[in-house]
Amino acid sequence: MQSEDPKIIQEVVNLKVVERITNILSSSNTIINKESMWALSNLAACGHDFVKAIVSYQPLMSRVLILAQNQIQSLMTEALYVIVNCVNMGSKIDQREIF
Repeated sequence: MQSEDPKIIQEVVNLKVVERITNILSSSNTIINKESMWALSNLAACGHDFVKAIVSYQPLMSRVLILAQNQIQSLMTEALYVIVNCVNMGSKIDQREIF
């Protein structure tokens, strides 16, 4: 199966992966936040449908934008990867929803 396979995309939506990652990002544990950002950046790199799922969930994008300004370099870097992958793989509409 490829990442653009509608079955995979639907499964990610059905399992509420984006919402679950948002909940995890409220952790005070830097490692957990960094790994969650890594997972999101990989999802965003899979294509438009994944980007749409990420950017359309505003609580998540708000948290990503906050972490992109973090003083901890590893968190800031991973958050920026999420943003860059969303911009690169998303549509113009998706890109407007990021900010």
